[in-house]
Amino acid sequence: MIAVLLFILKILLYVLLGLIGLVLFVLLIVLVVPIEYKVKGSRMDTLEGHAVISWLFKILWIKLTLKEGDAAVSIRLFGIPIKKITQKAKTDSKEASSVKKAKPVMEKNKSVHKAETPSDNRETVEVHTIEKSKRKNKDKNVHNNTDNEMTSKKDKPSHSASHHSKNKKTSVLDTNNTIKEFLSDENKKVLKKIVSSIIKILKHILPNQYQIYLIIGNEDPATTGYIVGALSIFYSLAANNIKIVPDFEQPGFRGSFAGKGSIYNFVVVKYILKLILDKEVRTFIKEVKGG
Repeated sequence: MIAVLLFILKILLYVLLGLIGLVLFVLLIVLVVPIEYKVKGSRMDTLEGHAVISWLFKILWIKLTLKEGDAAVSIRLFGIPIKKITQKAKTDSKEASSVKKAKPVMEKNKSVHKAETPSDNRETVEVHTIEKSKRKNKDKNVHNNTDNEMTSKKDKPSHSASHHSKNKKTSVLDTNNTIKEFLSDENKKVLKKIVSSIIKILKHILPNQYQIYLIIGNEDPATTGYIVGALSIFYSLAANNIKIVPDFEQPGFRGSFAGKGSIYNFVVVKYILKLILDKEVRTFIKEVKGG
């Protein structure tokens, strides 16, 4: 009996170890295998673009497309299409519905004007004259009341304006004090850590290979030349990945962009864990939440 129990416990232990090993293997794949992406976009006459995201030898594959205001998303798992979402531009349908709604209103107005008779017009004129006389009397009474109120207010001393200005000064002083407390030396160090880690994550996520093609034009050819000359400074920084062409005839900004990159999840997790495990960052977050 004891031998049977020990045998069952061994099997359960092996199953548990196998499950733990499987979970660790999946986590290792998620952290080590990069997410690859390609992006292309252009803005000439219309805005167009598409992006492809793939992971683990294209086991998971996502494509995003934008063309002439229509957006589409397609997802594949192991090469099998799972989902395709399309969203068309709704401007045409809205305009058509507004035109349809406007037509019956116009027809109703026309029918009302046709249905009116001369006798009805005389009655409406008399009613309008009576209403105008009533409105004139009301306006006179309101004008007299407002004059009396204004004279009474002028007689009283205006303490509210001085009180309001004092409250403004105190609120400004309080905000200045809170900003000074927030920007202390300790908080500045913590903010530098947070900003530097965010910049590192963005550098890792952004494409490492890219090509930018820009066409810049202005109504004044001189300003076009100045803009192109100022932007040409980025040629040395971008290692010939940016090309800027002046257009002295057609004003506007047009161009295209293409890039690709890869994201390693363990790099992003590393920077996030550094921030979470830092005591100064945690105390700073607690102070901000506490207000």
